Amino acid sequence: MIFSSDDIRTLLLFFGTLFSLFAIIISLVSLYFTRLNWIQSNRPIIVAYIDINELSNGKIMYDLVVSNIGNRPALRIRLHSSPEQIKNIFEDGINTDDEATRKFKIEQIENCFDRKSEILLLENGEKLSTAFGSTLRTRWLKPGSSIDISITYFDLDGRSFKSKLPLKVYPRQGFGMTWNKKQ
Repeated sequence: MIFSSDDIRTLLLFFGTLFSLFAIIISLVSLYFTRLNWIQSNRPIIVAYIDINELSNGKIMYDLVVSNIGNRPALRIRLHSSPEQIKNIFEDGINTDDEATRKFKIEQIENCFDRKSEILLLENGEKLSTAFGSTLRTRWLKPGSSIDISITYFDLDGRSFKSKLPLKVYPRQGFGMTWNKKQ
């Protein structure tokens, strides 16, 4: 079978059009995945941890630190945990029904997870801290204990995010043994 020049031109035009359509599809798929990767990597990432504010003369003051380690600002940040989870960080034998214990110890911690404690804006790289209890003569927070929390927040475009992580009561200077720092 012999092809005429018109047949060859038609075949080349057909395959050229097919190749162009394929290239357009590949470009659109690439554009979609590039946009998806951009959205996933350019967002706020909120973490929380317990740190020691001051340690002296047997007195330990704890802070709850909320930090935006992402590269975009976060809005309306809320921390969530159940009262049952919060009780996990108290020393055994603490009377959680005692009015003074509730007011000066337990409510300090529960307030961090209250709706009214919402952080309206946290810029990228910014940290905020709040009091998270202290121990004076009697220890009421159990060192090494942890609670499971979730953090909900939004970005500037209104997308919502939810992270789940544990909060552990321990000094963040090290995870095993640490050397005393000279003052």
